[in-house]
Amino acid sequence: MSDGIVYAVDHGATVITMSLGGAYSASYDAAVKYATDHNVVVIAAAGNNRAQGNAMLWPAASPGVESVAATGSSDVTASFSNSSGTADIAAPGVGIISTDTGGAYSFKQGTSMATPHVAAAAALYRATHPGSTEAGTRAALESTAIDIEGPGRDAASGAGLLNLTALLSATPGGPVTPPSTPPVTTAPVTPAPSVPVRLVVTPAATAISLAWAASGKTATTPAATSYVVRRNGVTLATSRSASYVDRAITAATNYTYTVAAVAGGTTSAPSVAVPAYLAPAAPTKLTVTTSATTITLRWTAPAGRPGTYVIYRDGQRFATTTVASFTDQAGTNHSYAVSAANPAGESPRTDSLVAYLAPAAPTTLAALPVATAVKLSWRAPVARPAVSGTPASYTVYRDGAQLATVTTLTYTDSILTAGTNPTYTVSAANPAGQSARSTPATAFKAPARPVGVTAAAAAGAVKLAWRAPVANATTSAATAYTVHRDGVPLATTAGLSYVDRSAAANVTYKYTVVATNAAGAGPASAVVQRSWARTG
Repeated sequence: MSDGIVYAVDHGATVITMSLGGAYSASYDAAVKYATDHNVVVIAAAGNNRAQGNAMLWPAASPGVESVAATGSSDVTASFSNSSGTADIAAPGVGIISTDTGGAYSFKQGTSMATPHVAAAAALYRATHPGSTEAGTRAALESTAIDIEGPGRDAASGAGLLNLTALLSATPGGPVTPPSTPPVTTAPVTPAPSVPVRLVVTPAATAISLAWAASGKTATTPAATSYVVRRNGVTLATSRSASYVDRAITAATNYTYTVAAVAGGTTSAPSVAVPAYLAPAAPTKLTVTTSATTITLRWTAPAGRPGTYVIYRDGQRFATTTVASFTDQAGTNHSYAVSAANPAGESPRTDSLVAYLAPAAPTTLAALPVATAVKLSWRAPVARPAVSGTPASYTVYRDGAQLATVTTLTYTDSILTAGTNPTYTVSAANPAGQSARSTPATAFKAPARPVGVTAAAAAGAVKLAWRAPVANATTSAATAYTVHRDGVPLATTAGLSYVDRSAAANVTYKYTVVATNAAGAGPASAVVQRSWARTG
């Protein structure tokens, strides 16, 4: 799928739409960046898993993607639409008529049905607004959207519901209405040239570049022969071309520029004033990922790619970075938020996210007795929307009392009192707190039945022998055996044989053997019958 994105970019796509999603892959991020770097809008379905854990899906969660949520007839997001915070915009996704197999039509639902609405709108916008950029198209989609659900941007619907009418009437960069030429008291010898339009100001670290559409000759106005560039209302320079580079700047300072056209000694009204920087919008799609040693923050840059980002930890300004990611040390639970900043100011912050949520309980706890010890093993809990995974430690309990704390998924209890059957539980912990305890597991389980029981006659006795039962996931090894004769316990032995010397001559007896351990007795073996005969 990532190769498909690159292929589409290389073959002239201006909008890419993807009604698909799945697990994270770094190749998604790289492919989307390749597309946005080549001025291609990438649009993807946010996902239909709100009721199945609401985990983020990719490529919708990749930086630079316009992620689409689904709405129903009441213009709120559908119950299935992903609301993990990756959505940028919403569109109709319930009861959408579509082609189906066999040449038929049917009504369908899902964020996959909402996504093509936004893709089509983006294509129309780019077609009717020549020169519109990838970032500008996304900004126009979101700035014209109808706010639904929570006030302002929210996790379920992003900027709001797609508004095609407002989008197609939007002017790139905001409304541009050139002022009319002020009245003059005396008629100029030469008519004033037309006011310059489409002024674009591009800041860099050491210079600010200006470019605008040339004021050409019309039926009522002459062509411009030069242009007056003004900075903060003061004349800065005269340019004979429709561009200028201001190199006399103070770094990270915001200036406002206008341009007026000159012809035959007559100057037009100034263009619409354009600042070098506009205050950025807030970053979106903040995610916090923990490991044993790090806490990694990632987010999507707002349109315009601000100069810096401000990291807030526990509500306090903590650090700045120029890239859309940040790594903090693990081990302590913090809440994080991010804002974007440039010389025009700082954006609002993202919603706060905590690094850790208390983990779920460990699973599949197993206890295996070996000699005088019990070997315990368990599985780590899996991360879910309400809990974190990869706990920092585990606490082992024996008969309800805390026994040990470890960082591994195993523990050996080497202090086992003979004849006892302790019960164990395990809980998981991380910087956010401790989980509930696991399902209990006992050290011993009752053994299986002995097998291969045989009985042989001897002089004045019956000799019995058998094989030990095999221990498995539901049984434990035997520590002793009870021999029953005619249903009555006869003797107990630790070995695998017994000689019945109390058997009377010429009497047939029924024998069974039962294995026992600290958990109790297992089922009886198969019955064997035997007698011995007196000779002489």
